[in-house]
Amino acid sequence: MKRVLLVTPAPEPRPQWENGNASPFAKSPKVGQALEAAIDRAAVNQVVFNGEFLPGNQWISPKNPYYQEKFPVPKRDVAKAKQLLQDAGLTAPVTVDFMVPNNPESRQVAEVIQAMAAEAGFDMKIRVTEFATSLKEAEEGRYQAYFIGWSGRVDPDGNSYIFHKCKAPQNNRGFCDKDVDAWLDEAQSCLYLVRPAQLRDGTNPLRDARSLVALVS
Repeated sequence: MKRVLLVTPAPEPRPQWENGNASPFAKSPKVGQALEAAIDRAAVNQVVFNGEFLPGNQWISPKNPYYQEKFPVPKRDVAKAKQLLQDAGLTAPVTVDFMVPNNPESRQVAEVIQAMAAEAGFDMKIRVTEFATSLKEAEEGRYQAYFIGWSGRVDPDGNSYIFHKCKAPQNNRGFCDKDVDAWLDEAQSCLYLVRPAQLRDGTNPLRDARSLVALVS
């Protein structure tokens, strides 16, 4: 499935969504952080996409001028993932309902993630779902993790506002933070490169929550 992302020819980000309102991700932000730490983005790119794309961790490609280089793509760290689960008070295996659209590519990504996450203590129960049905299920919040793609927008605001603003149209995860809302609103009033530092700060609630984890771009 070819896509175009922002300035350079690239695919859309392939986010690993985590529904913060469903167990176990509601337990602690550390659970989402643990799942991210368990995933080897480069391996997903090579195994599923034959190295065609770029491992990514932001809403834009690492080749994009808006990419925040001080937050590079993290490497897989199984020990860190296990520790994060322990810190969150969870005992392996941590069972997760993992909804995936019914197509060969998505199923293959899900199986790779399932195997990687298992080494960190997750039991990812893959639920293959017809695409339109998966969108409806996501809107209703009937999932714990959801693998889906996004077409991407030229201005990163188009890739973030509708996903992270409280009650925004694409915010199926239920993420809501008044400070993030204020930053998002302020960001729409100025050029991206001079937008609020909080939106580009690795300590803000948006990054800490890991309610959406981009895999490749």
